[in-house]
Amino acid sequence: MSTTTQNDTLTPLETHLLTVLALYEHGPIPESIPVYTGPASPQATEILRAIDTIARRTQPDIDTASPTVLTNVLHATDIPPLSLSEAEQELRLMKAQVQDVARVCNAITKGDMRQRMTMPAHGIVMVMVKDVVNKMADRLDSFATSTLRVAVETNNGALGSIALIELEGVWHQLSESVNNLSTVLTNEVRSVAQVATAISRGDLSLQIDLDTRGEMASMHARVNEMVVLLRALAADTVRICTEYAADGRVGGQMQVQTAQGVWAEMLKEQNTVTAYYSVLVRELIRVTTDLAKGKTTEKINAGAASGNLLELITAVNQLVDRLAASPPAA
Repeated sequence: MSTTTQNDTLTPLETHLLTVLALYEHGPIPESIPVYTGPASPQATEILRAIDTIARRTQPDIDTASPTVLTNVLHATDIPPLSLSEAEQELRLMKAQVQDVARVCNAITKGDMRQRMTMPAHGIVMVMVKDVVNKMADRLDSFATSTLRVAVETNNGALGSIALIELEGVWHQLSESVNNLSTVLTNEVRSVAQVATAISRGDLSLQIDLDTRGEMASMHARVNEMVVLLRALAADTVRICTEYAADGRVGGQMQVQTAQGVWAEMLKEQNTVTAYYSVLVRELIRVTTDLAKGKTTEKINAGAASGNLLELITAVNQLVDRLAASPPAA
């Protein structure tokens, strides 16, 4: 058996166990066996103790006054030695169980959360290992499924989804981070939608009021600036229309200094129109006032007028010509 297969995905303890079991598989325990130097844990100690016990059963002549080279920390106990066939069978079983652990762990590293340990567990240590590994796989599967559900629902426009799973440690922190992200995005989108809906209904009183940072804060600022600009444009348009239509005062101009782009072009065109009508109305007042005073020398300059405006100017000028050609009353 190659002890280097899948080394990149195994823990130090798994790698050590596979190496030792491979040595047992081919005969008596050699004089030099690798010593485990990886991270210490209660589970690792129990597993190494079990192997140490098996080694002493298969070779009862090992010096019981000192630790074996397998663990470098464990001492022998007075356990009747196993026969060679029993020892080989026990080692093969342990090897299969360790390989089952490696199979599940390797599947998890590749994103496959469906795998579970299926080998029958023998001994308290392997029962514990099987239980812990399968619980880990269950938790990761639940976390991955719930996180994927939140991502898919958010991507499909179903906002407000959160991952509802009980986790601990870093998994709990990660789950909380995913839920916080989902909540922030939900609040952001709903706030923008609320303001956009209000604008479409002619309500320019709403603005986004969320405590955010970075690009989110920048987006809020841009949306709120847009609302302020639209509010100023609407207010100025209403003012000009009121002055012209209701008050009869001409000459007013829209004055929104922050307008840019198409808004600035719209303001320029609207001010041009109001300025032209102001000139036309004032010209009509001047000419008709002169006519009222008996003066028939003044006419309206048509300039670039066209359509109905040109017809109006032409009619007024023709009236002036006819009055000028008429003989004065006796």
